[in-house]
Amino acid sequence: MEYLIYFDAPRNIWVSDPAGLEVKHDAQTMLFIFNDGRTMRFDAERNGFEIYPDNKLVRLVAERNRYESEDGTIIIYFDPARMAWVINEGGTPRYTVTANITGSGTVTGTGFYETGTSVTVSATPAQGWELSAFTIGGATIANPHTFTMPSNNVVVFAVFIQTENYLLTEAGDFLLLESGDKIVI
Repeated sequence: MEYLIYFDAPRNIWVSDPAGLEVKHDAQTMLFIFNDGRTMRFDAERNGFEIYPDNKLVRLVAERNRYESEDGTIIIYFDPARMAWVINEGGTPRYTVTANITGSGTVTGTGFYETGTSVTVSATPAQGWELSAFTIGGATIANPHTFTMPSNNVVVFAVFIQTENYLLTEAGDFLLLESGDKIVI
């Protein structure tokens, strides 16, 4: 569904489909009330939209007069050809891949993805650390791991453990040993 929001002065606002969307406003905020009960608020001071479907807050991320919900289902932008702000619902939903990291290291491949997209995640330990466990949904995965994005959010767990190093010195010579190395004296 697409709604056009027209402004001809700071106080005059009207909508292309008044049966589907009502707009209330004051100097700093605009409240959009959809016919299904959802509301959306624009705060000029914070320069952002907040949407409240089913009492859940969805923040919209701004980029050059374009606002998009994190899941990609709502896009708001200014269309200079029509001289109107456009609220477009029904975009393709996106889901997140996030990383839960224990220890010291990084996980790449996190972000927003559409269902069916090929996603590759990989874990890299910091110096002096090693990857001990790499899982999704409790199942151990390879590093790197490629999967097809499902229709839900995915959390990748990476557990890094510190490697133990020992320094053995004798008469100015040294030897760097790692955990598990054997020393014969």
